[in-house]
Amino acid sequence: MDTYLDTKEKFLFKVKVVENQYELKGLGGWLILVGIGVVINPIFLLVTLYSSIPLFSDGSWEALTTIGQETYHPLWGPLIIGEIIYNLVMLALTIYLIYLFFSKHYRFPKFFIAIIVASLIFILLDAWIVTLILPSRPILNQETINEIARAFGAGIIWIPYMLVSKRVKATFVEKMPNKSLQPSAESGGSREPEKPDDYYLASSVKPPKIGPGLEL
Repeated sequence: MDTYLDTKEKFLFKVKVVENQYELKGLGGWLILVGIGVVINPIFLLVTLYSSIPLFSDGSWEALTTIGQETYHPLWGPLIIGEIIYNLVMLALTIYLIYLFFSKHYRFPKFFIAIIVASLIFILLDAWIVTLILPSRPILNQETINEIARAFGAGIIWIPYMLVSKRVKATFVEKMPNKSLQPSAESGGSREPEKPDDYYLASSVKPPKIGPGLEL
């Protein structure tokens, strides 16, 4: 009787493992918030780029980059162009990130983390260059502090989530290269593809027998 109960408990445990694995797979849970942020980011970048257009039409660009002007500094031009190029590159990357997210591409977590880290580095670098142009301006003014806080806050919340979440690991698996499908030289160029772990886990879930010809 004890053996039967132990076998039954193991069987139910395996069934629960399989059920939990498939319940966690998909763009649900906390990934809904991630998806909202992924979709909104390109919109913010477009607004930022659009707001920089008047800089070139209201005389500000000439005032900042023309030698002899009171507000001229040799770093203004590279800084402004650098910011625009950065925003254009980030716009392209965040649009690509949307594709990775909704296609459940295996590269999404690392790509997502890289964008957060790159944003934080750029904010600090940009603030430092501004202090070279305007020495009286503190590197950590209120605007910079707010930007750092947003980027750092996103990092401490979502980077660990991307690294340890079971849902992330179960969801972003599409187009993952499978080395087991590559033919090996030892096998003469032919090899049967290995089945995923889910196959063996599910196939191993068999109901225990409780008597001759009877199963649970």
